[in-house]
Amino acid sequence: MDPIKDFLEGKVSTDLKETKRMARKEARYMLRNGTLYRCGFSLPLLKCIFKEDGEYVSREVHEGVCGNHSGARSLPVKVVCQGYYWPMMDRDAKEFVKGQTKYAVVAVDYFTKWAEAEALSTITEARVTSFIWTNVVCRFGIPNAIVTDNGKQFDNAKFKDFGRKLGIAHLCSSPSHPKANGQVETINKIIKRGLKLRLDARKGRWAEELPEVLWSYQTMPRESTGETPFVMAFSSEAVVLVEIGMPTERVEYYERVRNEEELLLYLDLIDEKREAAQLRLAEYQNQMARHYNSRVRSRSFQIGYLVLRKVQKHVEVLEPSWEGPFEVKGIVRPGTYMLADLEGKLLSHP
Repeated sequence: MDPIKDFLEGKVSTDLKETKRMARKEARYMLRNGTLYRCGFSLPLLKCIFKEDGEYVSREVHEGVCGNHSGARSLPVKVVCQGYYWPMMDRDAKEFVKGQTKYAVVAVDYFTKWAEAEALSTITEARVTSFIWTNVVCRFGIPNAIVTDNGKQFDNAKFKDFGRKLGIAHLCSSPSHPKANGQVETINKIIKRGLKLRLDARKGRWAEELPEVLWSYQTMPRESTGETPFVMAFSSEAVVLVEIGMPTERVEYYERVRNEEELLLYLDLIDEKREAAQLRLAEYQNQMARHYNSRVRSRSFQIGYLVLRKVQKHVEVLEPSWEGPFEVKGIVRPGTYMLADLEGKLLSHP
């Protein structure tokens, strides 16, 4: 930006072509108290800054106190709306976002199935605590309990102290056994599948598509409850985009007074609806349990048997799914055994 500033201050180059080029560009710029501004379309004046300063602005807008982890398309728009400009800012924003949104934190209510998710640049205790405070506590109140995995972002003194101050019981799923927190694992699969269908080869934009995938999930009936998560959480159906393009009866003949009366009626009946959903959920869980148990073959082992143990952590395609052999050293209860390697050392998580 220095050449433009020099030109506006009267420091003209001896090169005629360069002078003409700068004359065409300077029409979009002006100086005010020694600061260079670009005349914008969305805002009258955009403060011109260097690329190094642009990195700070991008980081603050993206993940600062008021940041919302904008995607590659929306980040430069938000920066311009804040009143800043630097050359190649659109390309720089894409590069910045590409290296920032690597993780997603997901929370789901066990009964209503309402889910919250947010793209994160780092998965730390501070980020997770902020997510729970902003997306859960400030929107829905203090939960009775939170079930998490054993990641360091959850299994630390600060996070436990956060829950203790709010009276939230913190429960951890079994190590190397993500199915113990199966509800979140189910939501993760739905989000991944939705993102994959939307992005195809443009994987760098997943953070932008995450809210839309999440909204699609919130407004689809769940087989377990027979209702959408939106209904279970707010007692009425959400108005979706298709109802705007092709109005339904409730949109076309909307009456404010009648709508407010019906909303109050829905609130009176929400407990009954939730009780019915709870009965459907219990029956659905019983059906799933019967289906699973019908496929399980009962096996029992005696002390001294040599067995293989299934690898619980993610393995690559060509890596073995089983490890061992191990020796059965004790029987805790039917189906649960104490194992040791061939040198007699007990496994920490048999």
